[in-house]
Amino acid sequence: EAATSLDDTDAAMRNNLGNAWLRKGVWELARGGDAEASMGRAVEAYDEAMERMPEMAELLGNRGTAWTYLGKIAAGRKGDPTEAWEKAEADLGRALDLKADPGMYGAHRADLRLARAAWKASRGEDAAEEYRSAIEDCTRVLDESPSSPDGLLQRMKARLAYGQWLASSGKDPRDAYEGALADGGAASKIRPGLTAAHAYRGMTWRALATWQEKGGEDPRPSCRRAIEAYGRALTLDAGDPSLPYNRGNAWLAIGTWEAAHGEDARAALESAIEDYRGSLDRDARFWRGLVNAGDALERLGR
Repeated sequence: EAATSLDDTDAAMRNNLGNAWLRKGVWELARGGDAEASMGRAVEAYDEAMERMPEMAELLGNRGTAWTYLGKIAAGRKGDPTEAWEKAEADLGRALDLKADPGMYGAHRADLRLARAAWKASRGEDAAEEYRSAIEDCTRVLDESPSSPDGLLQRMKARLAYGQWLASSGKDPRDAYEGALADGGAASKIRPGLTAAHAYRGMTWRALATWQEKGGEDPRPSCRRAIEAYGRALTLDAGDPSLPYNRGNAWLAIGTWEAAHGEDARAALESAIEDYRGSLDRDARFWRGLVNAGDALERLGR
């Protein structure tokens, strides 16, 4: 920090200081730590830089990103993120107006809008506009870089989240889910080793199966597609406990449906139990697998 006193007019140096605090905060969040102080210091550094260069697009975009994180922190603590996110929206929008990197800061604004949509949805509010805006931002990013697997993955997540919100609101989510599956498929073709693309395809197929079952359709074909996607993800990251756990849920859904329709559910339920045990072997915190495995064993009559 001492270097900033050498030349108080050097906005770029203060921007760099803000970036350092921002990266520290991201690192803290990734490890489950408290990043509020670091993100606050980032905003302070960006504020000082903007006193010297108020229309610097990169500064605005970086400060908007820090405000996004501060809003997420507030929302995670059951606080009100509205003010932080309004500041983030203003900064990121102005940065994009000033021709800041549309790939980077467009993705950051999509992340902001997706976070705001999730917060509204958690409060029972109408989040449709936020989800659609996030998807539109992702599409603009892809207009700049059509072959970006990260851009495709971000839009996939946004479309999946929107579909889940539609389903929870009693509205047809299939278009959103189909778009998410298309994005995930494209991302995995460009970067076959992108584990998240396969994992999110599994989540999307599973969500589609749930909607189909509610409508009286057989959910098993979609559940099997989910199982296949989770299997591909496991070949890339065998240590992730969430993958066998989620695959177990798909097997359990198949077994439950078969048992309810008078079919032999043993194979599906035994596969579910095996996957739940696999998730527990990887991480004991996946204790819910024991509960789900117990449900499967009960259905098997053991």
